[in-house]
Formats: sequence, structure tokens, C-alpha cells
Amino acid sequence: MTKKFESIPADDGMQLLSQSAIEFDGYDAIHQRWRLDGVKGESVIFVTAEVTALSDEELKAMVLNSPIAKPETRCTLQRNEEGYTFINLNFES
Repeated sequence: MTKKFESIPADDGMQLLSQSAIEFDGYDAIHQRWRLDGVKGESVIFVTAEVTALSDEELKAMVLNSPIAKPETRCTLQRNEEGYTFINLNFES
């Protein structure tokens, strides 16, 4: 994992199941699998400053059209104050 991803924040109570560095169309990212409040899910995390040229819809489409996304999964997008953009998907309860 590169230094720029060392300070990714986590929600209180989140159990990180796995984490790996990946790349989407030339953009560095982190892929996490996690569990929180009885829900399992996944996140693809970008450094916000590196993806400013992409709209929220373009980012979501890039992730949803990848092998990471399960068929017909929902996703959410959140940009935080720490400078990361999270696309959360593949929710299971």
C-alpha cells in the first residue's frame, strides 16, 4: 500500500476483513472488504485530489463496470474531509 493511503479513516466498530492496492483506469485505489453492524460490504477508495476530473457518476460507473462489482449491486459514494473518496458496494446482511 502506498503512503498516500496510510491514513484512511474507518467507521467506529468496522472490522476490516481484507485490503489490497488496485488500479482503475490508471487511478490508484484501495479495495477493502469489511463488516459493520452485521452488514458485510466492500469499498473502493480513491484519493479525492486524483479523481477530481471525474464526476460522481463516472466514478460509480467505473467501479460498477469492474469485476469487483457483483451483478445488480447498489453503491454509494462519499467524499470525506480527510481527502478520500469511497465507493461502497456489494452489501450483504
